[in-house]
Amino acid sequence: GGGSGSGGGDGGNRWGSASDRVAETNRRLLEQQNDSSINTLADQLGRLKELSIDINEEVADQNRMLDGMGNQMNSASGLLNETLGKLGTMLKSGGSKHMGTLPPRQRPRRQRPAACGQQRAFLIRGHPPRHALNHACSSHL
Repeated sequence: GGGSGSGGGDGGNRWGSASDRVAETNRRLLEQQNDSSINTLADQLGRLKELSIDINEEVADQNRMLDGMGNQMNSASGLLNETLGKLGTMLKSGGSKHMGTLPPRQRPRRQRPAACGQQRAFLIRGHPPRHALNHACSSHL
């Protein structure tokens, strides 16, 4: 005999039976598959959480926008009702007596440059100053 560990038998006592080893291998494979599935599920739940947070923020932003639009509509409605009320009061009290007209729009007069003596003479006679191209005074330059 010797103490080399080769001992008698098939080594079944040390490693268990073949069916025990197969069962242990299957158990470990199932645990690995379960761990992998749990990790995948955790990743998907993380993405779902981020998505739900984004949706919540978007809904909050849109609610604020809708509230602002509602306030603007209420303000415009109030202004319109006030204007219609004033118009109704005016019509009941005599109508067009309170209406006014705006003066016609006047165009500003164009400033003309000071005319030289020759040009003035043409303007007085009603002729256009055709000499301006050949005339050398500074008012024509």
